[in-house]
Amino acid sequence: MFYTFRQNNSGGEYDINDKVNEVVVIEADSVVEANDKAEAVGIYFNGVENDLDCECCGDRWDAICEEAEGFDVPTYYDRPITKVGSKQTGKTDVVIYYKDGSRQYAVAPFYEWNEDAGAYEWSN
Repeated sequence: MFYTFRQNNSGGEYDINDKVNEVVVIEADSVVEANDKAEAVGIYFNGVENDLDCECCGDRWDAICEEAEGFDVPTYYDRPITKVGSKQTGKTDVVIYYKDGSRQYAVAPFYEWNEDAGAYEWSN
């Protein structure tokens, strides 16, 4: 199953490097394993409590709650992540970690205004 961690830009900035981006998706057999793998790649929890994050903005990362169900495919806000990118282009905002140890960069679906339709629509 795939579990999605979305970064809050605590302090007004995202913490982005080769291991984490605005969104990190981890394939794991359980929520506990996903949270453990997240910490192994640099995601931390309880950032405000540990004086790592801005108190007014809140924690940068939240652990996946034990009742959460994962998805069969990498997902962002219930939308499959289908746009694979390249870290070199700088046009990615998702890092996906697979159980086999591989890593892939992608672009999260985004909600934007479609002038022709007169409504907001998802990008994929």
